[in-house]
Amino acid sequence: MSYVSSTAKTVAGSYEVSVSALTNGYNQAASVPTLPVSGTNVFSVMIDSTTVNTQVTGTYNSATELAKALETAINSDVGLTAAKGQVSVSVDEDSGKLLISSVKTGAESKVNVLSGLDFAGFAAGSGVDGSASVAGTIGGYAARGDGSKLIGAVGTPVEGLTIDISGGTIGDRGSLTYTQGFSFNLDKKLEGMLSTNGTLDSFDKGLNASLKDLQKQQDVVSKRLTATEARYRAQFNAMDRLLAQLNASSTFLSQQISSMQSSS
Repeated sequence: MSYVSSTAKTVAGSYEVSVSALTNGYNQAASVPTLPVSGTNVFSVMIDSTTVNTQVTGTYNSATELAKALETAINSDVGLTAAKGQVSVSVDEDSGKLLISSVKTGAESKVNVLSGLDFAGFAAGSGVDGSASVAGTIGGYAARGDGSKLIGAVGTPVEGLTIDISGGTIGDRGSLTYTQGFSFNLDKKLEGMLSTNGTLDSFDKGLNASLKDLQKQQDVVSKRLTATEARYRAQFNAMDRLLAQLNASSTFLSQQISSMQSSS
């Protein structure tokens, strides 16, 4: 299995992956091969709907060498094509057993051992048929299959987590650890800062509110200054008129005093 993609709703964590259906039909050996394998070994298998009667000749000291020889022998059959009947043969790393997988995908993908593969650990019988899509669970949550991709269900911690299941067998596949790196966290931080009602948006709204408040205060102060100026002007004008009256009275009195002095 391999990681494909995730979404912003995928929660970081370690999730056990279990597969209940594969797109490729397969047949896994019941036991490890009896090594070394030597001589001419004739066997018969049915790949998808094609029966293959073939053989391997030579000495094989490892399971890997034997797997390669079986794959070559089966795929060399004249009745097989890449679209119908081709196989891949591999060795399970944990058990050491051989695994024959059909290259074809879908419900018609089948690998049946008919006879003669006892030396490779296979018992005669049907394998596990392929399916239109993989099926299984991620972290114990049912996942949606889309071809070879297994996708975490909506509303679960693994929502949007997509992994590719290529080959292998059904059953537990171990755990997949999903982490959110520096770029993801930076993107989330920027999203929080730049989104509506985010940090910058709230800061901008706060500045606008403060500006409007200052403008209101400026209007109040301006009105107060205008009123004060008008009051001072009115008082100055009244004082100016009073001073003019006093000057006039002073002039009149001065004239009267002068006239009285002249008469005496």
